[in-house]
Amino acid sequence: MILYHEMTWDAYRPHDDARELFDQICDEGKLDELESLIDEMYDGGMIEEGQLDDLLRFEDDWVRDRLDLEEEEEEEEDDEDDYAGDDPDEEDDDDV
Repeated sequence: MILYHEMTWDAYRPHDDARELFDQICDEGKLDELESLIDEMYDGGMIEEGQLDDLLRFEDDWVRDRLDLEEEEEEEEDDEDDYAGDDPDEEDDDDV
């Protein structure tokens, strides 16, 4: 037996790894384009939630390209390796 459940975009809750791209699609008003893309790829838009999550998670570059979306830059975290100052524990040969 196959049971189909029709869902609206408002009810869709993407997997954590798919959320960033889905949010970007929503923010840029591209849900209609995503729906058209899904209609082309899947028979009449019949896609399972897991398939949609996988598409957004693992084919994100392809989806961004098809929907003409820029890849969002990740915020850089402060890293100790970026510190360019002198190490206070090191002795300077000139001071000896």
